[in-house]
Amino acid sequence: MEKKKKNNISSIFDECLGDFSEWLGNKSDVNGESVGSYISYIRGAFGILKEKFGENFISIEKKKLSKDKKNDLMLVEGIMTKVSESEKNKKTLQNYLSGYRMFEEFLLDESKSKKYRIHICYDKVKTLGLAYEKSALSKEFFRRLTTQDRKIGNKKIDKNTLMYPVRLIDQIFNNNKAFKADYKSFLFNEIFNIDFIIDEDDNRKKFKDISYLYFTYIPNGENKGKYETSIRIKKNREYIVYSKSNEEDKPHKLIAKALIKKNEDGTYKNSGPLHDVTIDHNIPIDEELKNNKNKYKCLAKLTDMIVGVKKDKIKPSSIPGIVFNKHKDEFGNQFCKNLLKEMKEISKNVNGFKILSQSDNSSKKNKLVY
Repeated sequence: MEKKKKNNISSIFDECLGDFSEWLGNKSDVNGESVGSYISYIRGAFGILKEKFGENFISIEKKKLSKDKKNDLMLVEGIMTKVSESEKNKKTLQNYLSGYRMFEEFLLDESKSKKYRIHICYDKVKTLGLAYEKSALSKEFFRRLTTQDRKIGNKKIDKNTLMYPVRLIDQIFNNNKAFKADYKSFLFNEIFNIDFIIDEDDNRKKFKDISYLYFTYIPNGENKGKYETSIRIKKNREYIVYSKSNEEDKPHKLIAKALIKKNEDGTYKNSGPLHDVTIDHNIPIDEELKNNKNKYKCLAKLTDMIVGVKKDKIKPSSIPGIVFNKHKDEFGNQFCKNLLKEMKEISKNVNGFKILSQSDNSSKKNKLVY
């Protein structure tokens, strides 16, 4: 009976890979040689997971891909990421991950989503989770610090608004050879000194001290399907990460969730729990910037430039580029020197950044809306 069940599971897996191969063949950006590689990667990915955690750890079921099972897709990707830490042949694991992400896209395709789903043994999952090593986190936080604008003042932009338009600032420094390196050095220093709260007493560790950020899947209870967040520092010591919205609040465990979003073109984007971990200033930046247009003259000048751009029929994402092209002759070395000085002053006065959950950060109203 057990042998028959095993053969049935194997045949469903082979049938699924056959449909996956056909699906790949219909993609304009995948050639015939790549189809074979992707199939090989999926067999390799499933093989190494079965080798590590047992033959029954992962399988394909011929059933509807429910909401809970969509979360399993990201969980498997996280497990693959963690397995790669201990593997010598990281190139092979990266290929497996690449293949698995394409397989995810296939399973999430609406035309196929009612046909197959991944099944995993949750008893094996309790000690597993997603792992992000330090360099990957550094790149992600750098991206955020150069794309997430801030504004201070009323919801509508007016003469009392003071902006911290980081996308425009990033464009200015990336086009200034004299201060580009100093600007990036400033940002990485901001990242290396991000605070991680590690207990209810608000004790903290710095980003520069960690080696990994982990998300451990929670299979049961009120937080079922979400992830507990932790960090590993030197000497392999691990700490649970805590979060709080305001400095006077008592910290609580940072419980993150994965999210699967449907794109405008009908495809899906699988966003892991890292999207639920945010960075924000220890002291709200609006407390430093409000009523300080005279103090921060460079930021005030950038704000006036943005306000001066005609908004009709202009995409908000285009405004930084329009402002830069219109005023680029005004962004010389002296302006960049003064702007960087203002940024350092602000950083000092808001006491840098801390890690917090998306929900703790959502009540803040200082996101820039052009």
